[in-house]
Amino acid sequence: MRYSHFALFNIIGGICWVALGTLAGFFFGNLPFVADHFSVVVLGIVAVSLIPVLITTMKHKK
Repeated sequence: MRYSHFALFNIIGGICWVALGTLAGFFFGNLPFVADHFSVVVLGIVAVSLIPVLITTMKHKK
């Protein structure tokens, strides 16, 4: 892949991720459950993010 294509796709992907994160924060932040239980939601996101690490660790220990 030529660098110009890679750079273009990289920039487009970055813009999409920022837009997705911003819009998700805007829409989910207005939900009453999320606003009332923000710390629980953050801990849930962290827990879900750690699942691949735990799976990989368990596979390497086998």
